[in-house]
Amino acid sequence: MCCHSKTKQGRGDLMRNLKISVIIPTYNRCKYLKIALNSLLNQSCVPDEIIVIDDGSIDGTKEYLKVISKNNDIIKVFSQKNGGPSKARNLGIKKAKGDIICFFDDDEIAHRDWIKTIVETFEKFPSIGGVGGQCIEKKGKSIYEKYLKSQFYITKRHKELPLLGGNIAFWKKILQEVEGFDEKLIRCEDVDLSFRVYLRGYKIIYNKNMIIYHLSDCENLLKFIKRGYNLGLSQIILNKKYPNYFRPSYRILINLIYIIIGFINLPKNIIKGLQKKNGFYILDPFINLIYRSSIIIGILIGFLTNRAQEVSTIYYDKIPPFKEEYIFQRLKEKLSQIFYKSFIKQDK
Repeated sequence: MCCHSKTKQGRGDLMRNLKISVIIPTYNRCKYLKIALNSLLNQSCVPDEIIVIDDGSIDGTKEYLKVISKNNDIIKVFSQKNGGPSKARNLGIKKAKGDIICFFDDDEIAHRDWIKTIVETFEKFPSIGGVGGQCIEKKGKSIYEKYLKSQFYITKRHKELPLLGGNIAFWKKILQEVEGFDEKLIRCEDVDLSFRVYLRGYKIIYNKNMIIYHLSDCENLLKFIKRGYNLGLSQIILNKKYPNYFRPSYRILINLIYIIIGFINLPKNIIKGLQKKNGFYILDPFINLIYRSSIIIGILIGFLTNRAQEVSTIYYDKIPPFKEEYIFQRLKEKLSQIFYKSFIKQDK
């Protein structure tokens, strides 16, 4: 891999023959972007290029990128009218010169060995299609950020098929083969991309040592509700593309179960909140109700407005149908996850 070791003089000798590109879409997150880029520039193994796609920012991002790109020759900046992260990432793929494309978000901090771990993984398993890793939520200040952090949990499915767009890497030729990200998706575009790569016969592996830290910016109720609502809308599009894989009824059922278990745990949360003098435990079931309800509303509105009517099923037509048992396997896994988080993990 053409990755550069950090030395006192800066970039060192070539380690391998292949090039590594990192793509970062950004929109009005200048304060977070500075932290994200700093973590990439201080990697133990520096990538060949860091491509930042400014998605129409108006918060000073453009001016900041102009300055930092002048001082760092590996940072390449491209701009577009606001079109969403999928469109931005696709532009990045077109501009990238790397053989391996690493996706990184503008509100993340990379572990110092993030690139090194990716390089070593592809070196050890050259036949894989991609690799994904851990996303560790940094402690948020708002109750909404704390809630989202409490909900993150690595399941068996995540390890078999990593789905996190902010911490995943693919061969560029494979991204070109599956035609990149679906620009119609508001959320879950990483799920869609990983699924298409997986269903084309390529293996995506999970490496727990490939670590990024997420700086959540969901500091108010409106952003919190919008996040859940957009997630629900995306489920309708995924269902249109993969009717044997993603079902809105399944998602609604899971979220209703989350709501019910949240209130079952209310007495335990009240006791814990009083013991630790932390109101978050008491508010958690109600915050959970808001978030899960916003997902359900997004699904229902997406269905009633026929949100997916213009979505192409070309990818689904090109792959063999999956076994129907997959839905029940996911349901069983999800219920096990909910049970663990609600009744076992809290007692530890």
